[in-house]
Amino acid sequence: MSRMVNKPDIKADLENLFKGFRWTLRGFIDDKGNIYDLPDIPLIGYNPHLQPPRRVVAISCKSWQEGFCPQWEIDAIRNKRKVAGRERWKTYRELASPKWARAFRRKIKELTGESTFEYWIVCTRLDDPKEGKVWTSYREFRKNLTPHLRIISLDAIFDETLKKIGTTPANSELGRLIQLLKAANLSLGS
Repeated sequence: MSRMVNKPDIKADLENLFKGFRWTLRGFIDDKGNIYDLPDIPLIGYNPHLQPPRRVVAISCKSWQEGFCPQWEIDAIRNKRKVAGRERWKTYRELASPKWARAFRRKIKELTGESTFEYWIVCTRLDDPKEGKVWTSYREFRKNLTPHLRIISLDAIFDETLKKIGTTPANSELGRLIQLLKAANLSLGS
């Protein structure tokens, strides 16, 4: 199961989709100042023209082909389940651990000057859209990190990009693919 993502491509797509945001690829710092490169937290966006919490958006990409199942993930975290030999909470350490959440909030403040922000899970596919609310309203995540949680799926990004894309060549592989499919009159939107 591959969990690699092409971060620069995601960065370009997000910059196209959310005009006015500056996106940066950053590592993660814990309470002791140790810096970790965590590929699951690739993006922090900042738009000074928006009001908090939307001014700052932190994004974790979950590009699993089998999709994202919020209830299963929460159950795995609660029950200390191991997946591929790793405790599941570690996949969501900034949400599941108060210690990591504090360090994450501190890093957001350091990078942006803001203490209020949105945290998004961007996933390939949301198994059951109704379960999104289970994740975004989960008390522990809201208490540890931020009450401003969202889940965005690739089909939502695709549909939104399709609506906004013009004829000037897009600056990302996904944006260019969508542009060419649109030009070819292929209807792939949901």
